Amino acid sequence: MKRFLLFMAAFLLVEATGIHAQETSGTKENPKELNDSIVVTANRVPTPLREIASSVTVITSAEIENSQAVMITDILRHVPGLDVVQSGGTGTLTSLFLRGANAHHTLVLLDGISLNDPSSPNNAADLSNLRTENISRIEILRGPQSVLYGPEAIGGVVQLFTKTGSANRQLSFSSETGSFNTLNFNTGLSGSHKRVSYSLSAAFLNTDGISAADQKDGAKENDGYKNSQLSARLDFQFNEALNLKLTGRYTDSESDLDKTFGILDDPNYVSDQKELQYGAGLIHNSSNSSWRHQLSLAVTDIERNTFDTYDVDHASDSQSTFTSGARIAISWQSSLQISRRNALTIGIESERSEFSSDLFFRSSFFEDYTDRLDGIHAWSRGVYIFDQAQIGEKLFLTAGGRLDEHKQFGTTGTYRVTAAYLFEKIKSRLRAVIGTGYKAPSIYQLYNPSPFIGNPELLPEKSRSWEIGAEHELAAELLTFSITYFDNDYKDLIQGTENVAEATSRGLEVSLEFRSDQFRSRLDYSYTKSEDKTTGQELIRRPTQKLVLVTSYQPHQSLTLNLTARYAGERDDLDFRQFPAARVILKSYTVVNLAASYIIRRNLRLTGRVDNLFDEDYQEVLTYGNIPLSAHFGVKVSM
Repeated sequence: MKRFLLFMAAFLLVEATGIHAQETSGTKENPKELNDSIVVTANRVPTPLREIASSVTVITSAEIENSQAVMITDILRHVPGLDVVQSGGTGTLTSLFLRGANAHHTLVLLDGISLNDPSSPNNAADLSNLRTENISRIEILRGPQSVLYGPEAIGGVVQLFTKTGSANRQLSFSSETGSFNTLNFNTGLSGSHKRVSYSLSAAFLNTDGISAADQKDGAKENDGYKNSQLSARLDFQFNEALNLKLTGRYTDSESDLDKTFGILDDPNYVSDQKELQYGAGLIHNSSNSSWRHQLSLAVTDIERNTFDTYDVDHASDSQSTFTSGARIAISWQSSLQISRRNALTIGIESERSEFSSDLFFRSSFFEDYTDRLDGIHAWSRGVYIFDQAQIGEKLFLTAGGRLDEHKQFGTTGTYRVTAAYLFEKIKSRLRAVIGTGYKAPSIYQLYNPSPFIGNPELLPEKSRSWEIGAEHELAAELLTFSITYFDNDYKDLIQGTENVAEATSRGLEVSLEFRSDQFRSRLDYSYTKSEDKTTGQELIRRPTQKLVLVTSYQPHQSLTLNLTARYAGERDDLDFRQFPAARVILKSYTVVNLAASYIIRRNLRLTGRVDNLFDEDYQEVLTYGNIPLSAHFGVKVSM
């Protein structure tokens, strides 16, 4: 913590002069580019940030590029109220905890396509294989969002946006190498011609990695990782009013794994995963009409093979697992501008999911275990109505409700009401939100035939939440201060095959942001107190305190420096090396990363970054290690 505060003070005291930086906006070359102060995810239609009452964080293309992060999770680690927990190095299982909610309570979208895994037991999103290439923007919406997003958004929404092509055609190539024999390549092509714009990307990553199991527990064998990814977005502008958007992403990855009990090192434990997401959106939006319509199709298909054959240290243990999950969703949304101060949005959605698995486990600790599930499916459909109203010039209100019908457990209703009030003379804003959310049981939880898993009588998990916040601009709009208090109650949480648990999470989020032409710095503090009401204990792997500093400095037009520092406080975990699993406390830690880029000429850029500058030794998950001090250097050519 002291080390973190030292770096925070040093960078906040850097002299940075100049007028307030202009917010990024759409350009003549690329009018589809979103303005920095416009948010899509909060209301499912572009809305000025100052009118939005919900807590939202926007990560821009410049911030992604300045960080030089390869994986999306390395960007999300520095978002207030969001905890990223990874079981080892790059490519290992990764969970997101948003304001203390469970990992499967967060809906993750790519251009409106759900990335939540229908082949996982709880339908959680695992972003361990998702790269930053061809991503232009990330929006993180905290709090229950089931009214607009349905059964998966009980804790919040994370949405990624693929880059759009501009009038200036660009071909780029980047290469990076560094610690752990890491090789990272990416090539991209973007542009537009007449009524068509396009953005294409191909990327490959190979690294020897670190040991997934912590070396402090005797692990020695490194666990490598490979990732190949293709991404594309095409936009067809048929006429002034009608536009077709096509998005697709394919990922093929291979991860070496380790065990969580016994002898942790396992040299032949491998997981191979293939992910395909694609979607289409037909949008009608005429400048001569107050109606806007969108018809969308979204498909997710994930296959995972995991193998663990015999080895010297695990002579009696082996496993072979195959899981496959698919989801297809169709939606129609219509927005009507009733008046200059009032807009009404209605929508209808239908989704079908399918899950298959074939599992085999052999161990000296128990009898052989086999389990097979073929093509079990579930469907749900929902309808929502959402109203945005402006009263005078200062008060912005929204109110919405939704009804969802599920194949198994029937109909569930949710609501959300928000209010934002501007005090323009003192450059302040007050915000308040209250709403409910729910999470439908996964196919695995409902129908898996094992005697230990599968209960068709399960009820959906539910939440009721509220928050209140305030923002204030200081120092001639150079400095912004914000504070938010939130309170979440969850009930009917699923444990095993029953709805038995209730939980709460309450906390505070405080942010201080400074912006000028050359210097931008954001300091975020999050306090989250979570509790399992059944046991009275804290929810595992959620730090009570988190402090993040993100700073970007451009002392010269050609040179950009970026620093991130992250402090995570103590948090509970479970030790599965014992039976029953014992509760333990993981120590706090601070991780500092540095990145720099230098433009040699207009189309040639050199990059370099150092991760975990002080070689901090910590664990996000008990028995799993972290990436130590490492350095990477690269070059990017564009033309």
